[in-house]
Order: sequence, then structure tokens, then C-alpha cells
Amino acid sequence: MALNILLDRFPNLRSDPDRPPRFLPSLSMTGVRELPLLF
Repeated sequence: MALNILLDRFPNLRSDPDRPPRFLPSLSMTGVRELPLLF
């Protein structure tokens, strides 16, 4: 599920510049679970 979320967020961030705001709060909600995956 984490991979799906990441794949959904990455293209959205690059496609729509208005998506980042939504991506930031998502990181806070998930915590450090996706941080290592992002890097």
C-alpha cells in the first residue's frame, strides 16, 4: 500500500504544482514510515 501511495504522490507532485500542499500534510500523517521510502 505504501508503494501505491508513493507512486500516486510522486506523479501528482510533478504533474500538478498545486498538489504539494496536500503531499506535505500526508507525510505528517504517515510519520517516519514513508520517510525512508522517499529517500
